[in-house]
Amino acid sequence: MLLLHPLGSGAEILFQVRTNRVRFHKGEISLPGGAIDLEDASERDAALRETHEEIGVHPSHIEVLGGLDQIATRSSNYLITPFVGVITSETPYPFALANREVAELLAVPVAALLDEGAVQWGVTERDGEMVPDREFFYGEHRIWGATARILGGYFDLLSTAG
Repeated sequence: MLLLHPLGSGAEILFQVRTNRVRFHKGEISLPGGAIDLEDASERDAALRETHEEIGVHPSHIEVLGGLDQIATRSSNYLITPFVGVITSETPYPFALANREVAELLAVPVAALLDEGAVQWGVTERDGEMVPDREFFYGEHRIWGATARILGGYFDLLSTAG
């Protein structure tokens, strides 16, 4: 769930810094989310449930704006179906972190991520082909991999929407 948290005249995107106790992507920055469980009716329901479990935002407090293109992870071989949502309840929100999975909630202003100094381009090998890959930086934090591809896809969609 690429989750927007409105604040005053702007918004921030909520990321989580993963703990070293999780199976994959230890210490990395990610968006809330995870695997579909049997009780989930859809990928959207799984994203809402996982967001609630990981950072404490109740599904009834999220307006899902839509989905983004699926993204594959390389190291853990997951296919991610990202959704964009916005917190619709009070600010500041009373977040509650799942301590086993989330070491820190990282709230990054959208404006900071859109600043040209926050983006660096590199080249990554994917299926034997060299492809450009974006990374985003916020303070000492590096947002890369599937999370950066989801974020970049969201920003690309915004720029084409006008």
